[in-house]
Amino acid sequence: MTKDDLKNAILDTEDEWIGEALPKSMGRKKRPAVGWRKPALIAAACATVFLAAILLWPKDTGSVSPGKVAHAYALAEAQYPAMTNGDSYYVGSFEEWLNLTEQERNKMFAEDAAAKEEFNLRFDANKGNGASLKPFLQKAIVGTLKESKGENRLSAPLNLYFALAMLSEAAEGETRQEILDLIGADSQKTLREQVKKVWLANYYDNGYVKCILADSLWLSDSCSYRQKCVDTISDSCFASVFRGTMGSVEYDEMLHNWINEETGDLLQDSVSQLKMDPDQAAELVSTLFFQDMWKGEFKEDMTRTRVFHAASGDKKVEFMHQTDNDAIYFYVDHFSAYGKTLKDSGAVMYFILPDEGVSMDELLEDGQLQAFLTDETAVHRAEVRINLAVPKFDIAEDRKLCEVLKSLGVQKVFEAGQADLGGLLTHEKGAYVSDVLQGARIIVDEKGVKAAAYVAIPLYGAGPPSGDIIDFVLDRPFLFVLRSRDGLPLLAGVVNAP
Repeated sequence: MTKDDLKNAILDTEDEWIGEALPKSMGRKKRPAVGWRKPALIAAACATVFLAAILLWPKDTGSVSPGKVAHAYALAEAQYPAMTNGDSYYVGSFEEWLNLTEQERNKMFAEDAAAKEEFNLRFDANKGNGASLKPFLQKAIVGTLKESKGENRLSAPLNLYFALAMLSEAAEGETRQEILDLIGADSQKTLREQVKKVWLANYYDNGYVKCILADSLWLSDSCSYRQKCVDTISDSCFASVFRGTMGSVEYDEMLHNWINEETGDLLQDSVSQLKMDPDQAAELVSTLFFQDMWKGEFKEDMTRTRVFHAASGDKKVEFMHQTDNDAIYFYVDHFSAYGKTLKDSGAVMYFILPDEGVSMDELLEDGQLQAFLTDETAVHRAEVRINLAVPKFDIAEDRKLCEVLKSLGVQKVFEAGQADLGGLLTHEKGAYVSDVLQGARIIVDEKGVKAAAYVAIPLYGAGPPSGDIIDFVLDRPFLFVLRSRDGLPLLAGVVNAP
């Protein structure tokens, strides 16, 4: 029997056995103890391991040999750092956590104080490493949000950063340099070190509060790849690696399931539209899932209907109301802002209200606004009492970012015959990136914030004095930026019509 015959025989093993044998946890959910002792599953697991060994066996060319049978399988799944030692800290769902009393919640914190302290030490060791990213993140937000034309619009700048970081590993020469210049990295080595530190500083997952950035690399079984590149992407970006038949139902379903799991099923409608093309050589995907409660929830009995002055005309929407007696109010010419803290993740959501007569596009071009997107110290501030009125909203958007990136200086990678993707592909002549796809959604209500996003890259061959009372009413189009505990923007948006 030849090696190819053996490989094909292994691939003919029952799909459900292999599916059960593959790792499911991504390092965050415990794998069930039962089932792994079943002989059939042990055989399937061994077959899967042996298959991976064949596929990853080093060749003289230093590449991974292409598969010959249509299948979809995981080569490696990212292992995320554990946040807790015991099961008591995991309550199962965000909704279950909301139903617990404050005493019950505090008991859970106390039971796992050591694990939480260990996590905080890791965060302290990595925070601030994304400071040099601020110019890129500002450009990404402004480039994505401008020209909204009365529509709601969302930007996932950190996902774009991680996706471009993976793309830079796949690229070489001038194609790679354009990406590094946009991100602001002086070398690929510097970028690799930064990517891991930024990921660790923004990661948070204790079972109910989450801020998770996940990455993945999807390979075609009809192409050969440079194993060193695959390993680097997996290691530096905490990326899972998959391989299968591009354009097959099985591979698309695996992609959909992975994104849905990593985004809390918030983007199912958008994700269902994603299809990998038979002509693709690979796909790079970066996702975000965030959820946390407000530090000081809005009382539901204070929610009432009022008018929102949308660009398309007045409309009645539900507004949440709250008074903050110790608020920090930010102000400067053209806009004012207020930041509301999330309870446990350390994230802050800033609501940014343009002055009357200032259009959204004018505001986005304002240098002080751009600085404020990543640094609240960039504008004046005052301690005041704020009567806050925020509309509840649930907005989602799908869009393509190819033209945004071209306007920011990344061009060669989109040109067939000009793109150099030899960092990943062994036979990359004519290979290029067709587009950059973004899907995002954010839900803001009395309890807190839920947000999710993905970026996919298919690869083809005058203010008030202190002590004043401010009515901060977001009853006309406004911006928001959700910043992580490390101060980096996770999601930003324009709310033209809540």
